Amino acid sequence: MSIRTFNSAKRFAEEVIHPIIKSQSEAKITANLGAISIIEADKLSPTKRIINRYNAAKERTILQQTLINEIEATVLINGNASEKSMLEKIKENLEEIEDNFDDRKDEIMTIENSGGIKKPKLTKLFKEINRYLDNMYVQIQQIMTKNKLLFTSDNEEWLDDAELKEKIKFDNLKS
Repeated sequence: MSIRTFNSAKRFAEEVIHPIIKSQSEAKITANLGAISIIEADKLSPTKRIINRYNAAKERTILQQTLINEIEATVLINGNASEKSMLEKIKENLEEIEDNFDDRKDEIMTIENSGGIKKPKLTKLFKEINRYLDNMYVQIQQIMTKNKLLFTSDNEEWLDDAELKEKIKFDNLKS
């Protein structure tokens, strides 16, 4: 991999992929708690928490689809046949889950009438969808790792090619 390619790939990861990953993580927490933290969840009514959980699970689906769309070109260029196949299967499954949120909403979240008060309740199907989203996200991470799409750095500054070459030489001499 050339220095220029590395810089571009690292920038893509930090500016595009990492924010989606962070949003996915926050949506996962909200899908489980009803808010981004236990403290925030405690401030909400049970009805609001359930609605937030439902919406966050739907958001996770959309975020994973977005992540797939962002990495797809790299996987198609670099990936082997099994990764390409896995990517297509994940895309199909995410589309099906998204359709379920629209078409089977009443099966995912029911409304119970208790003493004249309507209360939403999440069903086992909601829990299954969340588990399924967890599994697909792990597969997406595996694909990103195999295609070298996950970079991280404490250094917020970008080096030009000459500076980066010197840094690599210096790092190699130290090891």
